[in-house]
Amino acid sequence: MRKLVLFLTMIVASFLATTAQAAPREEISLVGRLCHFSANEPVSVALLVSRKDLFTCSERQHHDASVYNWLRADDLVGVRSTAADPWFLRFRNTYLSSLTVAFVYDDGHVQLIQADGADLDGFATAGNAIAIRAPARAAAIKSVLVGVEGHPYTRVIMRMPSLITEAQLRRDAAMNNILFGVLGGLLLAVIVFNMGFYTALRARYQLELVGLAGIFLLYLAIWSSALEQAGVETRLGWRVGGSLIVLGMVAYSCVRFSLAFLERVAIYKPAAQAAQAFSVAAFIAALGMPSANWTMVGFFDQTFHIFIGLTASSMLVLIGVALARGSAAARFLLVGLAPALLGAIIRVIFALGWWSATTVGENVIFVGATIMTLIMSYAIANRVKEIQRAHDEQRRRHGELTARAERDGLTGLLNRRTFIEQVEMRLNFDVGDRVPAFIILDLDHFKRVNDNLGHGVGDNVLKHTAEILSRTCRTGDIVGRLGGEEFGVLIAVREQREAAVAAERIRAAISTSAVHKIAPGLTHISASVGVASAGDRSCSWIDLYNRADRALYAAKEAGRNCVRVSEEEPVETDSRRAAA
Repeated sequence: MRKLVLFLTMIVASFLATTAQAAPREEISLVGRLCHFSANEPVSVALLVSRKDLFTCSERQHHDASVYNWLRADDLVGVRSTAADPWFLRFRNTYLSSLTVAFVYDDGHVQLIQADGADLDGFATAGNAIAIRAPARAAAIKSVLVGVEGHPYTRVIMRMPSLITEAQLRRDAAMNNILFGVLGGLLLAVIVFNMGFYTALRARYQLELVGLAGIFLLYLAIWSSALEQAGVETRLGWRVGGSLIVLGMVAYSCVRFSLAFLERVAIYKPAAQAAQAFSVAAFIAALGMPSANWTMVGFFDQTFHIFIGLTASSMLVLIGVALARGSAAARFLLVGLAPALLGAIIRVIFALGWWSATTVGENVIFVGATIMTLIMSYAIANRVKEIQRAHDEQRRRHGELTARAERDGLTGLLNRRTFIEQVEMRLNFDVGDRVPAFIILDLDHFKRVNDNLGHGVGDNVLKHTAEILSRTCRTGDIVGRLGGEEFGVLIAVREQREAAVAAERIRAAISTSAVHKIAPGLTHISASVGVASAGDRSCSWIDLYNRADRALYAAKEAGRNCVRVSEEEPVETDSRRAAA
């Protein structure tokens, strides 16, 4: 988590560095210097140039929904636009119908620049901004008047007005490309990262985050003018309207991802349904933004922002309820959505003119959304680790349950059922030049141990015998407890004599063991052993067991603590007879 915080801090620091304001001599901000005048019908430019008293000046730039919005900046110093060193008037605006700019020079000359309709596209630059080149003259620029005509019922907005040199304009464009290039690269990394994880985990919220990052990457491409730099010609109005359509898709994708990421039990259904409905309504409203019917644009513009606000409110309620229900995913989701939500709120504040816009403020929504995708990618990786840990724990518990089902609880050897299953599999398996041999052993006078020394000592003797068998037998041998004090071992030998040698080795190890160390009062233990081999025939477990068991009883009748080998021929199984 600390590494993630450090990485995000580096991103924010890089963002602030790349969007730092230029030196005053290369960019003169007109924020706070603009004087406002509005009327309900066109006015004469000559009248506006000569009558400063018609404008109301204030520290706060004014925006309204008037059809005509004139702004004026006077007493400019050091602005001399020449052919070699031109100056530009740059600002951001939305849904312009026509534009009139009057440059007033020290010598009294007034230069008018007018554009409307498709002509506005010629002044468009990165970030959907407008940049008007001041005509080259020997005299310095004294005043600038800007007349903006909006479409019916739409807000007239002029954000970040400034006079800027061509060199700084190019540097800003380069910084814009660097910033959006870094953000676009991070979004692509998020997409690749989550697609890779999806192939392993197959979680739906991973695809939802891929869709969200992909749609926001498209929004970034539209806003940063990357499409125009790639040779795709688009009109300014369609770029602005198209970006809002994509922004509506981003809101819907964000809701979808949040619902997929949250635990199902933590979701508050009314808020979830409202968030989805409002995000869809915002997208539908955005579809009307690029319409040629500008009388409807004002309605769509208002409804879009209203539904986006309602979507955000519903999401906050949804996350709040999930947090109240103790959802761990909701905490990650809240931290992840916070940068994007904060960026969107700041962006709306700037757009409405409630706070003087800056380059940082204009682009903060992109940084916030990119940080959101990075945080949620980290959350997904953390979720993957949790799921992996849960799977590992499940496998461990399954292994323990399997071991409990297959092993004898006291000695840890195979229990009778599992031992028989593995022996039957071995009897049906061709081991080449080796044949299976079964060794059965029974501890001598074990009942006396229990009766005289207690069952606790008897249990210690059984565990001691199991340890001797595990240590004496080879890796491929099958060792199990058949019940009580009876144990069985299946080995593979080339001839029956080897089986007798192995049985004798086991018997000697038991009879010479230091049993007194684990069973005080007991000087020694011994075992009677019976051996039977399958020979060169295929025999069944029952036949092998019965022959070894008869050999075991022969050992007991011979005085115990000895080995006896069955001399009986193995009985052919039905499968061998059928094959013959």
